[in-house]
Amino acid sequence: MLEKHMVSNREFCNVTESGAIAGFQLKVRIPYYRGVFLSMLEDFRVTVDGELFPPDKLKFLLGDRAYTLNDLKTASETHWDFGQLATLIAQKPGGLATGLHTVEVGVLVRTSYELPPELDPQGIFRQAGAAPPVKPTLQDRYRFTWPAPGAGKATRKMTLVE
Repeated sequence: MLEKHMVSNREFCNVTESGAIAGFQLKVRIPYYRGVFLSMLEDFRVTVDGELFPPDKLKFLLGDRAYTLNDLKTASETHWDFGQLATLIAQKPGGLATGLHTVEVGVLVRTSYELPPELDPQGIFRQAGAAPPVKPTLQDRYRFTWPAPGAGKATRKMTLVE
């Protein structure tokens, strides 16, 4: 995984909707060397200064099209290329204060050569050295703590400037 390149310093700013600050945005890259179709994105998490913004508070923009996490599950014809910047917009009325923030982004990508545990219970297609298949609990999914190929997380100190 290429987590260290996942979060970009570009365009980290508050966003407005109908004349009011409705949240903030940050630019991200896929942490997978091949890129994927959007339907292979299983989950996103954004945490800023310890505050979690779960998927229902996020929008994913690629090009000029916005998606919710549920929309991504059916976007099987749109490809997110390696190196291509996408935008994550988090809903937060009033946005973020200017200054330094600790930003953590997590993404779970279903890779083309790794079957989910429920489809490979014997672990036949599991990567060498990977942990035994475990179906993560909802709590694990929010923490990105389970040992799963395709789970990437990056933390970066970023400055929001108005």
